[in-house]
Amino acid sequence: MLLNYLRIALRQLWKNKIYSFINLIGFAIGLMVCLAMGLYVLDELSFDRQWDHAQDIYRVWTYESTGSGAVTSYAVTSGALMDALDDHIPEVERSTFVQQRGQAPVYNPENESEGDASGGVQAVMTAVDSNFTKVFQMPLLRGNPDRMLRTPNSVVITRSLAQQVYGGLDAIGKPLRFRDPNNAPQNSERPDFIIDGIIEDLPRQTHLHFDILLPLIPNEQNRNWVYHWENVAVFGYLRATPGTDRELLEQKVNRVARDNNFNYSYHPRLMPVTDIHLKSNFLEYNWINWNAGDMAQVTVFGLVAGLVLVIASINFINLSSARAVIRAREVGLRKTVGASRSMLMRQFLGESVIMTFFSTILAVIGAVALHPIIREQLLRRDLGVVLMDNLWVLPVMAVTILAVGLLAGFYPALVLSGFTPVQVLKGRFKSTRHAVALRQGLVVVQFAVSIALMIGVLVVRDQVKHISGLSVGYNRELVVWMPTWQGEIRENIGAFREKLDALTFVEDFGSSSLFPLGGRGRLEVLADDANSREESKNVVQAFVGERFFRAMQIDVVDGRTYSRDYASDTSNVIVINEALAKSLAYEGQVSGRSIGIIDLEAQFTDFEIIGVVSDFHFHSARNPIEPTIYHYVPNGAGVTYIRLKEGDIGQAVEKLKEVWTEVAPHQPPHVGFMDESIEQLYQGEQEFMRNLGLFFALALIIACLGLFGLTAYATEQRRREIAVRKVLGSSEPSIVSLLLRDFLKWVAAANLVAWPLAFFATQQWVEQFIFKAGFSPAPYLISTGAALLIAMMTIGYLTIRASRTSPAIVLRSE
Repeated sequence: MLLNYLRIALRQLWKNKIYSFINLIGFAIGLMVCLAMGLYVLDELSFDRQWDHAQDIYRVWTYESTGSGAVTSYAVTSGALMDALDDHIPEVERSTFVQQRGQAPVYNPENESEGDASGGVQAVMTAVDSNFTKVFQMPLLRGNPDRMLRTPNSVVITRSLAQQVYGGLDAIGKPLRFRDPNNAPQNSERPDFIIDGIIEDLPRQTHLHFDILLPLIPNEQNRNWVYHWENVAVFGYLRATPGTDRELLEQKVNRVARDNNFNYSYHPRLMPVTDIHLKSNFLEYNWINWNAGDMAQVTVFGLVAGLVLVIASINFINLSSARAVIRAREVGLRKTVGASRSMLMRQFLGESVIMTFFSTILAVIGAVALHPIIREQLLRRDLGVVLMDNLWVLPVMAVTILAVGLLAGFYPALVLSGFTPVQVLKGRFKSTRHAVALRQGLVVVQFAVSIALMIGVLVVRDQVKHISGLSVGYNRELVVWMPTWQGEIRENIGAFREKLDALTFVEDFGSSSLFPLGGRGRLEVLADDANSREESKNVVQAFVGERFFRAMQIDVVDGRTYSRDYASDTSNVIVINEALAKSLAYEGQVSGRSIGIIDLEAQFTDFEIIGVVSDFHFHSARNPIEPTIYHYVPNGAGVTYIRLKEGDIGQAVEKLKEVWTEVAPHQPPHVGFMDESIEQLYQGEQEFMRNLGLFFALALIIACLGLFGLTAYATEQRRREIAVRKVLGSSEPSIVSLLLRDFLKWVAAANLVAWPLAFFATQQWVEQFIFKAGFSPAPYLISTGAALLIAMMTIGYLTIRASRTSPAIVLRSE
């Protein structure tokens, strides 16, 4: 019996090739998209869930509020606060804090002499206190957990680094040496670090990322920076006792902070470790968040995947039920020769499930064929690996496929198997008004989703275009930057500046600690008319050379900027931006007034304001322009920005590298373009736009396939009507117009659903930006026009062919 059902199903597939193709391909595309997107969503949601007691681990971040109503949030907190939590809050089992230390080459000094120290293994270093491996219980492969990271020269390394440096895990007690960018041993004047622990490599699904753990032990150099209540400079974590109420614990952490004179405008907050990957994008200094994700994008992609599958399922059910009417006579004949209703129901349901099974095979084949694209653009790792981590997806997928197959076969199985053979064989069976209305409604849903997706793509494109082309307060064209903050180039910065001055293609240059992808320091300040410290404000602190504002073409709105001609510029004078002047409520002429700066020891020092520069934006458009103080560093600071003249940019860059090599021969040069650095800030939005565009295209293809199939079915049903109209004198254009109107009115009606849906969704996304592109009707009108045009092209071929069919051929059997 089963073989018979399979044979009949295959015969029907072959007999109706066009409909079979549309049904199979449409549902296969939907399944493929849903499979890839579903695995992506599951992968993103699984970060940091592998830790023991993951539900009890929190990161302590800082919420800053000031009297002016400004709010800023930081991923960092105070090391002194984290130190105090263990002793003052019983619900805190362990607390730890971390500092990111960057990347450097490491090597085994026993195998290389210092004079021949080239190469090495690049390793990411993180400094932690001794509680770190107790909060994050990583598998320890070698070493004593009670002795690790207890001495200043001890380190813990990962399995991979041990393999690369020592060829195996037999590395406990052996030395490890770091190099700086000059390829000279960084710690040649002190003992090598000693390996006292080897841990398993970090899983990919964690926000943490390191190869080496260094001990973060108090000393003269880091005591004020790391262990001071006034400074937020470390990433803090705590593990609470199971069942602890998060809000109550947060209140106790704030009480400890207040009792120890924590900065009054800082408020500690707790974030579950499982939220860091997707939900910490709003935090500044969020450096420890490896391969950070975005919850908004994950939510959108999850919804889109579901909608694409819904569109594909609607197509499958729509076409299956529509084509079933054509098989009414077949059912009548089967019932006449003795087929029971249960047999017919099993046949139709079986055929539908077999169709979904074939679609599943095509979906898997498509996913394998497009695996490189899916891996690079979406998952960033192999589909198979993600699937193996989520094997429960397979039974869920099987149930979904079975459900769609049964729903698609339900209408013919229940309805067609229930009517009398006499009605069908006389040709009296037709689709009911309710069935036709249902199919039309489903067409509206399909195109509403497709139009909404297209509107979303265009709105995202407009916003990305707006923020990437934003007037940021300076001229970023023809500006390149070179990192001059450390190493040999820093030691020879004077010679480097002299050589830059001699280059004819350099228009100007200046230096600053500001960088688009970097962090910013902060200060506590008081206006000159403030009455108490409670009126203080936390502002951004930056360092600049005298030519920075001129090189970046930043306007001076009051007073002047720094100059070597004024000896007094090196002490107790500052330049501020307009945002700080407004924050301090300074009106009129600001230059000449003073501002009080409070240091880490709560000491108050007056600084004279010598100038105010216009506001400019060095960070993402998600962040507002903050009140900022610019300190003067005569010999330059941080990054050197070089404005080039018009000409051969490639040749100019090569010459800059040659000049760098002349003054710093042991330090590799790097030249970055300012406009490219700004674009990197919006790389996530650009990827989001591309992926959303891809899903829109797939959704529209599926919707058009369904519309093509329904149009073919409808024109087949109306062949006699078309023939009669032609006999009575109707022209081909009028018949085509009649058929087009019947379908396009439902596509047009889809806008009533798509427009409000798209408006609500896109506004929620745009709200995260400080600088918004503003509402434009263009995406809505373009999407509607494109959907109508594509639908018209889809329907046009079939309607024109139907209108050109000779009436004699259609009516000869009537």
